[in-house]
Amino acid sequence: MARVSIQCPQCSAPLDFLEECNVVRCGFCGSSLLVAGRDGILRYVLEPKLKTQAEVRASIETTWPLEKRRNYKVVEAFLLHVPFWRIQGRCYSWFFGTECVDQNEEDPFLPPQRRWSKELVARVVDHTILAKEKFPLETRTLGVRTQTMTLKPLEVKASRSLLQVDVTKERALEILGEVCQRVEPPKGLKKEFVLNRAVGVRLSLVFLPMWYVEISSRDGAEAFLIDAMDGRVSRPGGMKEGWIGELLIGEQPGEWEALRLVPFRCPNCGWDLPHRPQDTAHLCSGCLKLWTEKRGNWIEIPYEVALHENEGSIERCLWMPFWKVRVGLVRKGQSLEKVGELRTVLGSEGMACQMDGKGPIWFYIPAKIYPNPKGHQDLATRLTSLQPSLPLGCFPSDANIDYASIELSQKEAMDLIPSILAAMVPPGNRRALGWLLEARIVTMEIKMCFLPFRQEPLFWREIHTGAALPRGKVADSTLAQRD
Repeated sequence: MARVSIQCPQCSAPLDFLEECNVVRCGFCGSSLLVAGRDGILRYVLEPKLKTQAEVRASIETTWPLEKRRNYKVVEAFLLHVPFWRIQGRCYSWFFGTECVDQNEEDPFLPPQRRWSKELVARVVDHTILAKEKFPLETRTLGVRTQTMTLKPLEVKASRSLLQVDVTKERALEILGEVCQRVEPPKGLKKEFVLNRAVGVRLSLVFLPMWYVEISSRDGAEAFLIDAMDGRVSRPGGMKEGWIGELLIGEQPGEWEALRLVPFRCPNCGWDLPHRPQDTAHLCSGCLKLWTEKRGNWIEIPYEVALHENEGSIERCLWMPFWKVRVGLVRKGQSLEKVGELRTVLGSEGMACQMDGKGPIWFYIPAKIYPNPKGHQDLATRLTSLQPSLPLGCFPSDANIDYASIELSQKEAMDLIPSILAAMVPPGNRRALGWLLEARIVTMEIKMCFLPFRQEPLFWREIHTGAALPRGKVADSTLAQRD
C-alpha cells in the first residue's frame, strides 16, 4: 500500500499516511485532519534518489564501461519529471454461461450435461501508463513503484520541470476498459455474456524524476536520460537539439486539484468528528448530522433510520449504513420506474419483494466495504430484491449509537448498481440479461439508510429482513470491539 508524505497544516511537521486513509492524525501536535481534494485529478511526484549532479556523475562512472569514462565532460544536466497516468479502481465482471455437471456414470461416452450458471470475478486495478506519446523512454509503466514508494503532492514551483501530458484522460479511461476486458472467466465456465463494470475509478498523475544529461567526449556529443530512482539509462536517439525544451510545460496550477488537509470538525456544532481513517462520510456524535467532503467543502447527506419498536433501546443494536438509491431503467424508449415493472423483466426468481409493485425501485448498497466482494454483493442483492417495507424515522437527539464504517462513497455506490442488477438476473434468463445489457440506468435520488442489526453468537442479523453478517466483518465497530 502506497504512502503519502505531506506537511501538517497546523504545526508543519512531516506527516506520512497510507494512501487509502481519509482521516489522519498528526503525531506531533495531535490534530485530527481530513484529506481533501481527492474528487479531482491529483498530481504526485516520486522522491529522487539521485538529487545532485555529483550523484549523477557518480552513477555514470559506476555503470558505464571503463573506456567511456575517460575524457568526457558534462555539458548540461538538469532534472525532469516524466508524467504517468495512474488508474485505480475495482473491476467487477459477471460471467454468464454454462458449466459442466457430473459425468453420466451409466454411459461415460456421452458428453457431460451442462447447466446455466453465472459467477462474479472482482479484481483490484492499480495500473500506470506513460502519459507522453512518442517519447523515447524504455519504461512504459512504473510497475509497483506507486505501491511501494512514498508519493509526495506536487508543488507548483516544480511545474517548470514537468513534461507535458499528451495522453488524454479519456484515453486513460479507455485503457482501464481494456484492462477490465482481460479478466479471465472462472475455471469450468463457458462464457456467453460478460458484464464488466469499473467501480471507484480514480485518476492521478505520478511524475517520475529523470536527469537529462548532455556530454561531450572523444566520440562526440551524446544525450541521454537517467532514471533518478534506479540509475537506469535511456538514450533518446534521433531527437533534434533542444527537443527537451519544447516538451516542458509552463506553470498552470489552476488545471489540477491539490491534495490538502483541513480541520476535522463538524461544520454545524464544531464538535470533533469520530476518527475513522477509511470513512468517506462522518456522523457527528453531537448533532447527529452526516457529512462528506467535496472539493474542500462540507456537504450534508440526508439519511433515515429504520427503527424497530420491539427491540428496546437503539443502543443495543449495531447500525449498518446502506446507500439507498432510487433508480429508473431506460431501454429503447421503454422506462421502468416501479418495482412491479422490474419484477416482470427479472421474473419471480430475481425479485421476491415485500412491497407491492407500485413502489419505486430502491437499491440497498452496504456502505461498509467487506474483504470479500461477493459477500458485499450478496447482501446488496438480497435487500434490493426484497425491497423491504421499513418504518423510517430518526435517531433521538441524545442517542449514543454504534455504527459500522461508511467506506463506500456515493459515486462508488452508483457505480455498483449495474453489477447488483446483474446479480439479480437468473442465470438462464436470456431475455432479462439482454434487456439489462441494453438498458441505461438513471439515478433519481440517493441517501443514507441505517438498518439495525441484532447480535447473535456468530452473526449480526438485520431485524426487519433477517439478513445475516459474520461478526468478524464488522469488527471495526465500537460495540464489536467491546465484545
